Amino acid sequence: MNAIKNITVGHTERLRKPVGYTMLANLVNIVPFCLSIEAINVIFRTFDGSGTPLDTNRLWMIFAILVVYMVVMVLPNAPPIVQTFAVLMR
Repeated sequence: MNAIKNITVGHTERLRKPVGYTMLANLVNIVPFCLSIEAINVIFRTFDGSGTPLDTNRLWMIFAILVVYMVVMVLPNAPPIVQTFAVLMR
């Protein structure tokens, strides 16, 4: 704990925002991982020998959720990206 106090020069409250944002980013990144695991699970259930057909509706639903999620994750980053390229193109 002394190392953290030394790094922050005794102001450990400065770490609240960065640590909070890192935790939020990690939680947000878990969703696509879990959806891809579910897609693999759907595919593996088809080939487990039980004779169940491939659930294409569920795969399309997972795909649609991933696409929407990707768009939602990109939208907040669009203004900084546009601003960066506008500065570079001058």
